[in-house]
Order: sequence, then structure tokens, then C-alpha cells
Amino acid sequence: TSMNRQKKLIASAAFAMAAMTPVYVATEKVTANTTSFYDVHSDDYFAEAVIDLASRGIVSGYQGYFSPNRDVTRGEAVKILYGIINPNEFEPDNAPVFIDVDTSHMFYKQIAYLSDLKIINGTGGAQPKFNPDAPIKREEMAIMIQRAFELSSTDARGPEFIDMREPYKKAIELLYVNGITKGISETEFGSQQNVTRGQIA
Repeated sequence: TSMNRQKKLIASAAFAMAAMTPVYVATEKVTANTTSFYDVHSDDYFAEAVIDLASRGIVSGYQGYFSPNRDVTRGEAVKILYGIINPNEFEPDNAPVFIDVDTSHMFYKQIAYLSDLKIINGTGGAQPKFNPDAPIKREEMAIMIQRAFELSSTDARGPEFIDMREPYKKAIELLYVNGITKGISETEFGSQQNVTRGQIA
């Protein structure tokens, strides 16, 4: 339900915001049970969030590295949202929604699910593309999160970032007033910047 999805997001957001508080200890590899990465250290703002998501199987690394500064693709962002929402059994129709995401695509199931919920859409009219391998922008991630968790507020007016634009403006404001995101400065959200793996955690 949308209420359950909201609770999952707020819990994840609270965890992530807590993880952004600096921890002044010696830099060391972070380990949670058997989950650890050589390039995720205890003084990284995203450390606890990365390990939490990795321990739940929502994100993973490669040969012991998480690569927190690497850009996140649109397909990877959908996979992470799908993992957080954690739907019950979902079997997509054997018919691609986007012409560049066929049924053999590694994220076909996740993309089909979020498309079915109207959380994501494509471009191109009658034959839309999703561009799953393109880096996802901060404004695109904001609107996906807002739709996925149906965020709302009686006062959805955040700071007037000068780089907000339609149709992303309200989503950015909603994430801001719900304490889920912040700008890259007092005046800019960084709408056109790519989202990194550390940031998305």
C-alpha cells in the first residue's frame, strides 16, 4: 500500500540522514555482518546507508568495491527503488513497455513494475524509450521517489532553488520538506547533476 511505501521511505530517509552526520574516527573499512567494501569507510557520510542496503540485497559491489563515486544509471535507480518497495510476487507481462528494455534486460521486471505503477515513464511518443543505461539526474531521481512513495505535504514549499524546473519542481520541494534531500548549496539543488552510488544510498 502507499502508506507502507511511505513508512519504508521515511525510515530509509531517517537512516540516511543520520548517516550524513560526520563521524570523527579513524578511517577504516565498514563491515556489517559479512557485507563490506574496501572503498566505503566509517567516516563517509553514506557508509551506514550503503551497508544497510547491501545487507538487504538491494545494492551490491564488485570484487569488494562499491564504487560510491560512480554515476547511477536509470536502470540501477529503478532496481534500488524496487528493492526498497519490496513488492509481493510480481510477474510482468511478457511484453516490453519500452522499446529499449526487452524481456531479457537485467532490470526488465523492476522497470515493468515501476512503469505499471506510473512511477516511471519514457520518451518518444508511440514507441517510448526508457534509456536504462543513461546516468540519472538528481531531478529525475526526485520525481521517481516522490511518485514511488506518494509523498505529500500541507506545506510543500521548500527553498527557492534557482535550478528547479517543471515537471520536477514540486517533487524536489516535497523531498526537501520531508527531510529526504537537500541542495548542493543554499541556492541550487543540482538538478542536472548525475546521482552517484553513494548519494543514492
